[in-house]
Formats: sequence, structure tokens, C-alpha cells
Amino acid sequence: MDSPSARFFGITELAALVLPSLQVKDLSNFMRTCRSYYNLCLPLLFRAVDVQKHDKLLTHSECVRSFTRNSHHVHEITCNSTFLELYHRLTSTATTSSAAFVDSTPSSRLNNLTHLHFIPDLSYKHLMSPKRANSHIAHLNHAVRLSPNLRSIVVELLSITNETGLLHLNKVVKGCPKLETLNMHLLIPGSQTKPVATSIFLSAPACLKVFQLNLTDEDLSQRPHAPKLSDPCPWAQDYIRSLPANPRPALKEWTIVGDCHFVFEDTLQMLDKCPEIVTCGMPPYLTNLADNYVAPLFLVYNPKLKSLAQWSVVPATHSSVIVSVAKIMPPRTLETFRYRARPYTIIPLKASLQGHFPSLVNIALDCGAMLGSDTIRAILVGCPNLEEIEVVFHSYIRLQDAVAQPWASTKIRKLDLAVDFGDMDKASLDQEWSKLAVRKKEVLRQVDAFYRQIGSLTNLTHLSLKVRAELNDNLSDPSDPYATIGLCNYADMYFPRLMKLGGDMMSRNRGWLNCLAGLKKLEVIDGSFAQDARRAEGVLGQAEVEWIATNWPKLTKAAFYYVDEEYSKRAFERALPPHMKWLTKKRPNLEITTKTPFCITR
Repeated sequence: MDSPSARFFGITELAALVLPSLQVKDLSNFMRTCRSYYNLCLPLLFRAVDVQKHDKLLTHSECVRSFTRNSHHVHEITCNSTFLELYHRLTSTATTSSAAFVDSTPSSRLNNLTHLHFIPDLSYKHLMSPKRANSHIAHLNHAVRLSPNLRSIVVELLSITNETGLLHLNKVVKGCPKLETLNMHLLIPGSQTKPVATSIFLSAPACLKVFQLNLTDEDLSQRPHAPKLSDPCPWAQDYIRSLPANPRPALKEWTIVGDCHFVFEDTLQMLDKCPEIVTCGMPPYLTNLADNYVAPLFLVYNPKLKSLAQWSVVPATHSSVIVSVAKIMPPRTLETFRYRARPYTIIPLKASLQGHFPSLVNIALDCGAMLGSDTIRAILVGCPNLEEIEVVFHSYIRLQDAVAQPWASTKIRKLDLAVDFGDMDKASLDQEWSKLAVRKKEVLRQVDAFYRQIGSLTNLTHLSLKVRAELNDNLSDPSDPYATIGLCNYADMYFPRLMKLGGDMMSRNRGWLNCLAGLKKLEVIDGSFAQDARRAEGVLGQAEVEWIATNWPKLTKAAFYYVDEEYSKRAFERALPPHMKWLTKKRPNLEITTKTPFCITR
């Protein structure tokens, strides 16, 4: 890096700071201790080399002082609170003249800074200290005040504990008249969540294009298990009333992530003034009455919406709650729809969806046990432009019913389907198995149709078929090697013999690998391919790996999860089987992973 407009990184493993009189070759110990959200210590030594003189070790203050003299060259900064505090001291008129570079000094201003990325360097305990939290925001506000051309702010973690903190944070947002992207992760008291989100949104300039807010309850050990509608703080409400409700004509992305008791109906009511919004992510708890969850009406007012992401975790006591778009359908322009609501939420899409989403390209659903097969089937059959599909089923029968009919789209590039039994007890699993045993021949016919459907997707580059199960002490006897994770009776029903060469569907040695011969563009395959739960041999043999080497020329990554008799005794975790080693020699660029069911994770 030899340009004077180089980036300056306060925290990074490898970077270079180019200033007129020095060159940094090794970034280490610039900040003595940097701590992330998980209190991860990142000690870095900052070694500066004077080009014309000799090596020297700079102190924190000297480093920031050198940076300050030439900060007008910097375009992007990734820094922590230590850096911002020192920079505040050196560029503030409140400090002594011997250590200060006053605001009027042209070189001390960040005139060309367009991107500011802030990472705290304190532990969680210090983050929640009102005095320290407010000082962090004050230092950030000072840096923003000296950056008239700032267009992007990313804040890894900040704490809002009182009125002063919120006022300072809004000054940060207000002080950026050219701000286009705002991304913040905030720790705040649950009762203040709603006013904080609303006030920050209202403080943003009209040119804002991306608004992303991640709100976390300050007491991480006391997460609520049910929606809680707390009365907002009076001071926050007064502050919100004083803010102008300016429209955001340039806003294109609006995302708020938070615990399930966070509600933002005031903010949502303003989104009808954002006619250009195309991406939206939000929790579905949007309320006008204490127990009446309603759909976000802004969907009706934003016909250009292309991406919608929603999620929630609903307790069993609220199983009758209809969330989100149960009555109001998303616009037909939607291209990406991601919805997660588990384990007791009613899927907010109707079975009459066929043909409603002509533009839908990306679908991702994880909707718990209430997910209807007809809903997914309607999407697969009625969306001719689908390219990426991610669906988590909580019943194998629902999966088979959903994929039974031919799909409308032949453009699918990514197919990620999973059966997740993490929320089911042993009785539910046994009931599922009983139904499968009765329908075994019908299930095999559906499996045959499903595999042939996959084989017809000639544009497919990513295929993932998984069975997910968590260790559950109440599920079965831990001494039973088959029932420990609840897959004993079901293993031969989950994507069986897809990776096996064999005869026709009804033969004893059936296999469907030949059905996938048309997937010439396949790059990644990842899945649970069971042959037989009671046999100790893997699914893939020498014939199968030779077939893979011949028919999938672009394959770069393969991960196979085996279901076999000796879960923990097999050597798959320690070394590849001989035929897998043969494949790695034949295809040296192919990354292969083999795991047992114990390694299947969410």
C-alpha cells in the first residue's frame, strides 16, 4: 500500500498505515487489549518503522497523534473505543494546548472519511456501566462531527442505559447529513427498546438507504420466554415527539432484529413514507393492542418490495397467535422471502399461493411443526423463477408431501432441505415412524419422484439434504447405540440410497445415484445419506466414488453424514476410508468431509 488515501485499521491482523514519515510493516500492540462481544482478547503489537531513521515502538498516544496529523487522507476506519478516546482528546479544545490538535486544524479533520466501523474494547460488565457507555457514544459523536462526508456507520456493540446515551446516539446519527448506511448492535433495557428504535430511525437523514438495527436486552441471562409489552420510558416518548417525521424517499433496506418482546409499531407506521424500500427484515410482533398481533400494513404501501425476512420464537401459550402476513399477502414483486417462526407459529402463507409470486427467486422457511405441506408445494409448483430454496421441515412426511409434485422452476441453483427433529420427543418420533411404516411403498414412490426431480435440475450447483437431531436425554436410553439420538428407526427413510448405485426402485439393491448424472454444474453436495441403520458399512463404495469423479466434473466440496452401527467407534472422524482417499487423489481440488450423526448440528 503506497497511496496516501490508504485505509487505517485500528483493529486488524494485517494492514498497513501509510503516512508521510513512517511506514507500518507489522500491526501489533496498537491497542493493548481489544475485546469483542464475546470478550475475546485480541492483543496486537504496533511496530512502526521510520523509513529514513530507525525502528521505534510507538505508544498509543503517539500512534493516534501521527494519525491525527494526516487523518484527512483516510477514507475508511475500523477502530475501537481506545482509539476514539485518544482521538477525541487530541482533537478537542478541552484538552491542554501541549497535547491538543484543535478542531480548526485542517489536517486533524476526517474530511475524506466515508466509512466508520466501531468495535468496543471493554468487557460486558464495563459495557453496561452508564458512565463508560455514554463516554463511548460521546467519543463516537466527536469523530462523526469531524467527518462531514461520512456515508456509512457500523457499530459492533454499544450500550444505551439512560437518556443521555440516547441523546448522544441520536446526535451521532443527526451529525451525518450524507449518511446512507446505518448498522448498529445495541444493548438496551427491554422497556426502552421501542423508543430507542423509533428515535434513531427518525434522527436519520432523508438520504438514508440502509437501516439495520440489532437490539439485545441488557440482561442476557433473563431472556423473556413470552412477548412482553412494556410501557416505554416517558423521557424517550417526549424526545420522539420532538423529532420531525420526515419521509425517507431513498430508503431501500430496513431491518430490525431483537428479542421476541420488542415491538415497533410506531416505526412501521412511518414505512408507508418509504416508497422505494425493497428489502425488509423484522420481528413479526407488531401490535396495536396488548394481545392482538397484526400484520405490517406497510406491505400494502410498498409495491416495490423485493426482499422480506421475518422471524420469531413463539411460546406454547401463544400457539394460536397468527403473526405477520396471515391476511395481507406480500406484494407480487417479492424476489426473496425468508421466514423463521418456530416452534409453535402458524405459517403466515395460504395454500392458495400458486401463481402469487411470479418474481420469487429466493425462498427460506423454517416454520416449526405447523408448516403445511400444501404451502411449500404451492410455492414450488407456482414459482417458475425460483433459484434458491432453503426449507426446514419438522416432519419427514411433510417433506415428502411437499415435494411430491413436479416443480415449476428449472432455474434452481441451490437446494437446501432439512428434516429437524430437535423439538420432538420420543413419542412424537415413534408416531412419525409408525406412519412411515404404514406408507412405506408410497414413501418409496415419492422418494423416486423426488430424486428424479433433483436430477432434472441441470443448473444446480449446491445440493444439501440433511437430517438434524439434537442429543436429548429424555428421548431414549443413552446406552442404546441406535436410539441415543433418535435416528434408529428412521435412518433408512431419510434420503435413502440417493448416493448408491443399484437397480430399479423396487429391487432389493435399489439406488438412485444415476438419476443425478445430469448435474454437470454441481459444486457442493452436503447431506445425510443413509443406507441401512443396522449395517456397519458406509453408503459410498469404490463404484460410487468413481461415478462421482466421472459425472460431477465441477464438484469442489462434499460432506457426507453416515448412519452406521458403531457411531462413535468408526474411523470417519479420524481418517478417510480408502475409497475416499482414492477420490482425493483423483480430484486433488475436491474437499471431502465424512461425519457421523453425532456431528450433525444446526
